Amino acid sequence: SAGNIVITINGPSNIEGGQTAAFNISIENKNKAALESADLIIKFPDNTFSAVGTIMSRPHFPLGKVAANESVDKMVEAVFWGLENEEKEIDIILEYRFANSGAIYEKKEKYLVKISRPPVGVSIAMQKDINSKQEFSVKVEAVSNSEALAKNVFLQMEYPAGFQLISTDPNPSSGNDTWALGDLAALQKKEVTVRGFVEGQDNDEKSFNASVGVFDDN
Repeated sequence: SAGNIVITINGPSNIEGGQTAAFNISIENKNKAALESADLIIKFPDNTFSAVGTIMSRPHFPLGKVAANESVDKMVEAVFWGLENEEKEIDIILEYRFANSGAIYEKKEKYLVKISRPPVGVSIAMQKDINSKQEFSVKVEAVSNSEALAKNVFLQMEYPAGFQLISTDPNPSSGNDTWALGDLAALQKKEVTVRGFVEGQDNDEKSFNASVGVFDDN
């Protein structure tokens, strides 16, 4: 019975983005029969990485035979990226067979963690008041809050209506609004400066938005 299989996850409930978090997963078989060919599958949410920066999506751990009344532990480490206070759901799946049965059974559990601080911070420095068509600069700074290496980081700008770009430092890697910052080491900062002017009417409000992160497969 799946009801006689207990999956226990011990780990943090609040994590800092970009920090390595450890989870101990315990499988206890309270059945009178052994679990044959048991496999532990962990479905991590998007933007989950290993400590060396490789994407972790659905790692698979063969556990082999789990005897009656036996417990098996597996320690897993992961690094999460996300927004502040974003909840991440981890799905724990145990697949197993019983002796003399070709059917595959499943036991599932869920575990939630919340990101207390994002792995990369971003700030924008610019003038608060400008004249129409007056040249000005926007300085954007990305800083790693993480102890782990943040790999393949990008910065993307969103300009307001009426903005005319004159120059950037460094040059964009794609179009006029996307920069490949590369890898960010612990507490490392990288800057992008955008220069231009904006057309508008008296008391118009214009917003510049900056996003820092990693691109998904799309």
